Amino acid sequence: MAVFALWHGGSSYSPGSIENGDLEKFDTIARARETFRARAETSGGWPLPTYFVDRENNGTRFPAVDEKTSMDVYTYDPREVEDPYPNFRFILGPRGGARRENY
Repeated sequence: MAVFALWHGGSSYSPGSIENGDLEKFDTIARARETFRARAETSGGWPLPTYFVDRENNGTRFPAVDEKTSMDVYTYDPREVEDPYPNFRFILGPRGGARRENY
């Protein structure tokens, strides 16, 4: 099942926005979780793959990862509804893993 997500990189990184082309699409929830963890582990390092749906992958770096980092996940395409709301989010767990939190 494909899912859509918005990355929020932490306290000094502006929140992702559907309107600004920040929405990403992943083949599975597991791929979204894996990508979230990889970005947290390589904060500010080499450019990592992005999965933008409305703009080109431009070698984006993901700086300022901290305990406030999160990824909002939608199990539907949020561009198709008037007032989208994420189904759940990934946050960093106490040992650096990706923890799923329902809204």
